[in-house]
Amino acid sequence: MLTIVAMLSVFLIGIGTAQAVTGVNDAVPGQDIVIPFICEGHANLPSGAPTFGGLNTVWAIAETSGGESCTLTKCADITGEAVHAAIDGYNQKSEHKFDGDACWTPNDIVTGSCQEIIGGMDAVAQSEMQVTLGGVTYFAGYVIYTQDDVCESGAISNRFTTWVYNTNIVKGFAAGFNGISAENGVGAQLEETCNGNETCSPSVIGNDRIGVTAERIFPRYFILNSDADSLNWWILLMGRNRYVFANEFNRRLECIFCDEEEDCDSNSIPIPYELNVIDVKSRIPQSVYGVNDFAKAGFAYCIIKETGRLEGENDNTEIVGTLSFPCDTDGDPQYCETYSLFGWSYQQGVPVSASARIAAMHEIHRLYCDGSNDPTTQAWELPNRFEEGTVNSCTLSGPAVD
Repeated sequence: MLTIVAMLSVFLIGIGTAQAVTGVNDAVPGQDIVIPFICEGHANLPSGAPTFGGLNTVWAIAETSGGESCTLTKCADITGEAVHAAIDGYNQKSEHKFDGDACWTPNDIVTGSCQEIIGGMDAVAQSEMQVTLGGVTYFAGYVIYTQDDVCESGAISNRFTTWVYNTNIVKGFAAGFNGISAENGVGAQLEETCNGNETCSPSVIGNDRIGVTAERIFPRYFILNSDADSLNWWILLMGRNRYVFANEFNRRLECIFCDEEEDCDSNSIPIPYELNVIDVKSRIPQSVYGVNDFAKAGFAYCIIKETGRLEGENDNTEIVGTLSFPCDTDGDPQYCETYSLFGWSYQQGVPVSASARIAAMHEIHRLYCDGSNDPTTQAWELPNRFEEGTVNSCTLSGPAVD
């Protein structure tokens, strides 16, 4: 019993007050929904059905407006519907692999799952969804529900809320988290849409979208013991892949790992793709925890950096934080667009002294890109609305694309 109580205590996280503000990762209804997913299994080429294991991501999306019902062309087989959304599924590299449809009646709930999305692909597409973690093969990607048709008297609006669960009914794990509710619609870099909101200032380059930015993140790690099912993944869903120009840019987390005795050391973790699933155990410096030292418990603070060389340039370009081209290169500094970052830490534990299975999934804390008018910041899209201590300067140095 004491072991279980201890496990629960290390999984606990703080819960802050949500703000309904574009460009902030807040728990409010959104126009579009974005959900990362992962499920155990593998493809069977050339044309066989996939083989699934126990782990599966499942979700529910509610229509909260309670508006009028009608007959929508895209939902002809459903009576009294209120809204239609297109479903698009992507792999880690943001390559489109699935499309579908969903319809809601007023106050309805629509469900989905990783296994359902993967099962709707051909075997080749399924093989392109595969990732390997700890020697086990999984399907991983993300799905976007884009609201595109409503009843005549209604309007496309922030009406969707979502709940997501990582479950393994075979081994007895389950952990819940909120999906991403994109206010006023989701952009190509997973941004939210400003939509004329005075609290969301447009950028100097005329962009009407704003990223849920990060200069650095603060993920928790906890790995109970050497059991194969005691694990920790960091899941980062980002608004774009790393850049590729004359060469591939190196985008990474530059992390400082600390244990609970305040002993710290550094490690760099590649994050090249739009969706990155990181097996944390293999990334903790052995100077902090040796291979056979358990429990491994602590946190890391990780700066997002991207470095590379543009075609025809002799000098490197370095981006700190979630900034994107184009940039306004006529001014000094160079004001750039932003892209979104969403992060979760998924933890499983199998105590050896009790027949228990414990899992937790929680959002990763961050510092947003500074949105002040300070000339040391390049994140010009962001309004000056964040409190001191919750932001840091996101910068670009070297040649830029305008």
